[in-house]
Amino acid sequence: MDVPSRATHWNEVVNELYDVDKRDTRTFEQRMQAYTLEDRARLTNAIDAAIEQRKAFNDTFQLITVSGEPRWVRITGNPLVVEGNVVQLIGTMLDVTPRKRVETQLLRQQALERAIMRAQASFIDEQGNAKALNPLLDDLLALTSSEYGFIGEVLYESADSPYLVAHAITDITWDEPSRLFFAKNAPEGMIFSNLDTLFGHVMRHEEVVISNTPASDPRSGGLPPGHPALNAFLGVPIHSHGQCIAMIGLAKRPTGYDTALVDFLAPLLGSIGQFINNLRHSRQQYTDQQAIARLSMVAKNTSNGVVITDAHGKVEWINDGFTRLSGYSFEEIVGKKPGQLVQGKATDRSTTQRIAHAIRHRQRFEEELLNYRKDGTPYWVHISCNPLPATEQTGGGFIAIQSDITETKRHEEALYKAANIDELTGLPNQRLARAQLEKLTQQPEPMSVYVLNLMTLICLMTYLATLPGTIF
Repeated sequence: MDVPSRATHWNEVVNELYDVDKRDTRTFEQRMQAYTLEDRARLTNAIDAAIEQRKAFNDTFQLITVSGEPRWVRITGNPLVVEGNVVQLIGTMLDVTPRKRVETQLLRQQALERAIMRAQASFIDEQGNAKALNPLLDDLLALTSSEYGFIGEVLYESADSPYLVAHAITDITWDEPSRLFFAKNAPEGMIFSNLDTLFGHVMRHEEVVISNTPASDPRSGGLPPGHPALNAFLGVPIHSHGQCIAMIGLAKRPTGYDTALVDFLAPLLGSIGQFINNLRHSRQQYTDQQAIARLSMVAKNTSNGVVITDAHGKVEWINDGFTRLSGYSFEEIVGKKPGQLVQGKATDRSTTQRIAHAIRHRQRFEEELLNYRKDGTPYWVHISCNPLPATEQTGGGFIAIQSDITETKRHEEALYKAANIDELTGLPNQRLARAQLEKLTQQPEPMSVYVLNLMTLICLMTYLATLPGTIF
């Protein structure tokens, strides 16, 4: 380069790097337009420093050839000084595109690995908190050079009606109503249910959507008035156990999207899938804990006895109601089968056998049983027992609710005696005796029946008592 005139002379190799022939008449300033905006500024500064400060330079710059191909070149510049002034700038250009691509790929891979590590650390710190996806979205946008996007969980109203809850989404609001809507809904997750859109197609068909011309894409539902321009879109579903559980949406990548980018992002998408699964597990765990807390409060304060056992019927937990019924404390009964302590000589064996059979076969049962308190006092209970669902940690146990029905049984016994037992003799009355006799006569074996009329016996005894010498 002749510094005073800025006339520049190129050899054939340099022309090939610019993708022009030797007859090309572009000036130095025109050729500078081939460089990316950032690198053009760096190269201009390097040339100015070489001329003004006599500083040689050696650096890598990116240009876009006439045919649109990106290319990286290493340029050196050495000032030629005559009588204290730089009169010429002599330089070289070397194509370093293959090496730069390898370096770029390596840097992208390193950036991806760092993003995964940050995501995993964030997931650990923010367990059960969807806000952990916000920094991950920032990394996704940086890795893909996208302008905006979202990370969302896919939920289902029915098998064919998925909808999206965007846990992390870029703020692209464009007017006051959209800003108010975003501020109100984004913190808890914005919900999108319109399936006639590019991201709706991802959820409905569970497939990747690459659209580098969204305006003419038949899968697109268009944009609301005022929405920022959309020149490229990528939607990728994230699956777990054969079902779409999440998706990412990215938009406005200058060079568009392709399948190679989807493959590159696969490890990071796997991390998102794991987090969504953990998020669901945390939500379910919280719901279960709330339900257990409510049930525990009811069980603790109910007057009925509540017993929870393991799969073998051994006690794991009792409430205060059971202690009031039986007299046994938790420390006295834990690890034992309730029947070992509360059943006694008058407990019906056929009932206990039915209970044992139900427990062996993990069946629900209801029974009435005579038990004995710690002090030996008998009491009746109605038992309603249900098997508990098995988990990964346990084989499933049982929960039994015992109601004290002692007074009911006493009342039933009193009614029975009044209806069937003679108050004077304590024997079955005529009604009961006849019923028992009818039952006996239905047996196939021969039998003898003797009928004694007590009134005739009384008359006979009265007569005999009047005879002299009769002693009773």
